Amino acid sequence: LECPPLSPPEHGYFVNGGCSRVFNAACGIRCDSGFKLQGSSIRLCAENGSWTGEEASCISKFNPYENYFKVQ
Repeated sequence: LECPPLSPPEHGYFVNGGCSRVFNAACGIRCDSGFKLQGSSIRLCAENGSWTGEEASCISKFNPYENYFKVQ
Protein backbone atom coordinates (compact mmCIF):
# COMPACT_ATOMS: atom_id res chain seq x y z
CA LEU A 1 0.00 0.00 0.00
CA GLU A 2 1.32 3.44 -0.95
CA CYS A 3 0.15 6.98 -0.35
CA PRO A 4 -0.14 9.40 -3.28
CA PRO A 5 2.95 11.47 -4.05
CA LEU A 6 3.40 14.65 -2.02
CA SER A 7 4.90 17.82 -3.44
CA PRO A 8 6.77 20.26 -1.23
CA PRO A 9 5.02 23.60 -0.76
CA GLU A 10 6.15 26.63 -2.72
CA HIS A 11 9.16 28.11 -0.87
CA GLY A 12 9.52 24.82 1.03
CA TYR A 13 11.28 21.47 0.87
CA PHE A 14 11.26 17.94 2.27
CA VAL A 15 13.65 17.03 5.09
CA ASN A 16 16.22 14.50 3.79
CA GLY A 17 15.40 15.51 0.21
CA GLY A 18 12.23 13.48 -0.31
CA CYS A 19 9.43 11.35 1.07
CA SER A 20 8.80 7.64 0.99
CA ARG A 21 5.19 6.76 0.14
CA VAL A 22 4.98 3.40 1.93
CA PHE A 23 2.72 2.72 4.93
CA ASN A 24 3.98 4.35 8.14
CA ALA A 25 6.54 6.52 6.31
CA ALA A 26 7.08 9.97 7.79
CA CYS A 27 7.52 13.03 5.61
CA GLY A 28 9.10 16.12 7.19
CA ILE A 29 8.44 19.53 5.66
CA ARG A 30 10.38 22.76 6.20
CA CYS A 31 10.23 26.25 4.74
CA ASP A 32 12.96 28.33 3.16
CA SER A 33 14.52 31.18 5.12
CA GLY A 34 12.10 34.10 5.45
CA PHE A 35 9.01 31.86 5.35
CA LYS A 36 7.00 30.17 8.09
CA LEU A 37 5.15 26.88 7.90
CA GLN A 38 1.39 26.79 8.00
CA GLY A 39 -0.09 23.29 8.31
CA SER A 40 1.60 20.05 9.36
CA SER A 41 5.40 19.84 9.52
CA ILE A 42 5.24 16.02 9.58
CA ARG A 43 2.85 13.89 7.52
CA LEU A 44 2.52 10.12 7.96
CA CYS A 45 1.39 7.63 5.34
CA ALA A 46 -1.65 6.06 7.02
CA GLU A 47 -2.97 2.51 6.74
CA ASN A 48 -5.83 3.71 4.53
CA GLY A 49 -3.41 5.08 1.90
CA SER A 50 -3.81 8.77 2.75
CA TRP A 51 -1.49 11.27 4.39
CA THR A 52 -2.23 12.37 7.96
CA GLY A 53 -2.23 16.02 9.00
CA GLU A 54 -2.93 19.13 7.00
CA GLU A 55 -1.44 20.22 3.70
CA ALA A 56 1.53 22.47 4.39
CA SER A 57 2.19 25.88 2.91
CA CYS A 58 4.99 28.38 3.43
CA ILE A 59 4.00 31.98 3.97
CA SER A 60 6.24 35.04 4.07
CA LYS A 61 7.29 36.16 7.54
CA PHE A 62 7.22 39.70 6.19
CA ASN A 63 3.82 40.98 5.16
CA PRO A 64 4.11 44.42 3.54
CA TYR A 65 0.38 45.05 4.07
CA GLU A 66 0.34 44.20 7.78
CA ASN A 67 1.10 47.71 9.03
CA TYR A 68 -0.74 49.45 6.21
CA PHE A 69 -4.15 48.24 7.36
CA LYS A 70 -3.69 48.87 11.08
CA VAL A 71 -5.97 51.53 12.51
CA GLN A 72 -3.86 54.36 13.87
